[in-house]
Amino acid sequence: MDYDESNDAKMIELISAAKSQVKIVEIISEHTTLKLKGKRYVGICPFCRHEDGQFFTVSKEERFACYTCGEGGDIFNFVQKFKKVSFLEALRIIVDKYDLDSATEAVTNS
Repeated sequence: MDYDESNDAKMIELISAAKSQVKIVEIISEHTTLKLKGKRYVGICPFCRHEDGQFFTVSKEERFACYTCGEGGDIFNFVQKFKKVSFLEALRIIVDKYDLDSATEAVTNS
């Protein structure tokens, strides 16, 4: 797919698909080990590498936060910060990795 910033409807569709289909724990687990403690996943922050257990991921809210370095956000923020890319490039990475483009086209064409 050609990612055209002027195609707002398609971008909104892809953002919505990513938020509903991609789990933040799955993305973050590719870069650091997370352990379930209560309702949150805890691990070493992939940004500051501080080992005090101040990095949390809440799967119900699909958010992450490090109380040591202050990084936090959703799946897009994580990919942007970890890969050092723009929002649009983070969206492209997620869409390509999880094949969301074909999933949204199937919904649109049905």
